[in-house]
Amino acid sequence: MSQQRTSNFSLAEFLLRWIAPLLVLSAAVAAVWMLGAPEKRQKKKASAPAAVAVSVIRPEANTGPLSLTTSGVAIPYREVVLAARVDGEVVEKSESLSPGHVVQQDQLLVRIDATDYDLQVQQWTSEVAKVGHELTRLAIDRANTQQLVDVGADVVAVRKRLIGRLEKLRNVSAASLSEQDIAELARLTAQQQLTVQQNALNTFETQQQTLNTTLELAKLQLRQARTNLERTTIRAPFSGVVIANHVEQNSYIEAGDPVATIEDTSQIEVRASLRREDLAFLQGGTYELPQVPVTVRYDHAGQLYCWSGSLSRQDGLGIDERTRTMPVRIRVPEPTHGRPACDDSAAPSLTLLRGMFVEVELHCPPRQPLVRVPESVIRPGKNLWILRDGRLHIEPIRIAHVSDGTALIDSDSLPDLLQQQIISTPVSHAREGLTVSLREPGQKRGAGRPGKAAEGSDGDPPREKPRGKPGGGGRGKGKGASGGTGRNRAQRAADEGGPS
Repeated sequence: MSQQRTSNFSLAEFLLRWIAPLLVLSAAVAAVWMLGAPEKRQKKKASAPAAVAVSVIRPEANTGPLSLTTSGVAIPYREVVLAARVDGEVVEKSESLSPGHVVQQDQLLVRIDATDYDLQVQQWTSEVAKVGHELTRLAIDRANTQQLVDVGADVVAVRKRLIGRLEKLRNVSAASLSEQDIAELARLTAQQQLTVQQNALNTFETQQQTLNTTLELAKLQLRQARTNLERTTIRAPFSGVVIANHVEQNSYIEAGDPVATIEDTSQIEVRASLRREDLAFLQGGTYELPQVPVTVRYDHAGQLYCWSGSLSRQDGLGIDERTRTMPVRIRVPEPTHGRPACDDSAAPSLTLLRGMFVEVELHCPPRQPLVRVPESVIRPGKNLWILRDGRLHIEPIRIAHVSDGTALIDSDSLPDLLQQQIISTPVSHAREGLTVSLREPGQKRGAGRPGKAAEGSDGDPPREKPRGKPGGGGRGKGKGASGGTGRNRAQRAADEGGPS
């Protein structure tokens, strides 16, 4: 009895563990089959890629100068601090010596008391005259001494002839030995006097050299005194505007003390910075920059004014380490002749003042042939799309400069660029060798092609969406499959009139 129970229990366990899951799986398979098996996708033969209609442009040769645009600030051409060069009291001060006033070249600004310096001029004038008189007296003494030397030489010659005659007389016993000795003594005395006169004549030469040196020194002192007298008046070295005043009337100043600061307004400079890519059009292997023409613009109350100038020099030497740009100076020779950009002759002129932020345009002659194209045709990676033989070709280029929506291309980077057709319209999924066609005038984008290319306009074959049996969804994975099964179940319930 117990064995029969055991046998019945084992059979039930077997059916529950193995047969029941198989029945459930079979029922699920049957339910899926009843709901509708997915139709086999009909493979559609891919059609030939459709040609993409594009528009093209022709590049143009750049014939004029290259325009490099940057910004800058106007600064003084030169700013000079005038200083006193002599000591003294300020006895006169010009009314124009105040900040903001305009002064003209050689205009008197400050006068220092010149009494002491006038006396020094008189003193050294007298000293020069005194030395001149001494030189005159020395010349007279020298002439007199020269006459005495000549006379002494004659006396010595006479004494020598007398001694000769006495020697002849003594040989014939006509003269005594004492007479001969007296004559010899007289000759020696005359010779001594002649030597004294010759020595005095030689001393006159040294005295004249000393007096000449004294005269030169006195003249230098007189020149210095006159210079100091002139320095008691301080004048404007050039026409300009007074920036600062450092002295007042009746105050005492010393040599080296600042008197005033004046800005030169005959010219003005603009300090600007050029980008590294712009330097290729300016540097020619030397530190000197070419004197290219420059146009300076300033917006004043909505009116644009222009000045003509030229590139002057580097502001220092080399590239700025912080901004990686080259500082330069631009000289404007006529800062008061700013004219409106609209050439309105009736409009008043404007003066370019320090501190104005201006726009600078350098007109540089290109160093190599350049081609001009719209900036919009430049593709990522510095490429151009070229239409050639019905195909799209991607060509790399070297861009020389981009400004105001126009790009300048180095013609050496792409030979025969002027004869090429550049694609200007956007093309989705562009690639090398893509089939393209030239768009007809008035044709809309996407029209004029055999069939409509799905997923863009690159000519790829159209892609079909998966389809199922009528009234059922295609079987899929994840969320899409679940959604399709739910819709089919709801449709069957509606057809049978039962609940969903």
